[in-house]
Amino acid sequence: MASPFYWIVLLIAIGGEFLVPIVLSFFYPKYHYFHDGLGKLSNPTSPVQWIYRIWQFMVGIIMIIGGVGLFYSMGAVSIFLMILLILYGVGGRMIPAVL
Repeated sequence: MASPFYWIVLLIAIGGEFLVPIVLSFFYPKYHYFHDGLGKLSNPTSPVQWIYRIWQFMVGIIMIIGGVGLFYSMGAVSIFLMILLILYGVGGRMIPAVL
């Protein structure tokens, strides 16, 4: 069984997914958390684009670490979930952060 480190890391990522856009909305006057999409934060005209892109990249790394941790804690049963988390981390977070 893996240490609870992996679960704590995933909980931080989940909490950050809600908190980071809310915090960044204070520094981007034209962004409204409840009305605008998250893509507006990484828009080239956004004053917080680099902070949000760095956060996206970090979440990608966290998802990869969480996927591996899930595999180690649950074994071969969770290999499909591990692959999904890694694909989401790379394709859904890391690649968009650098483009």
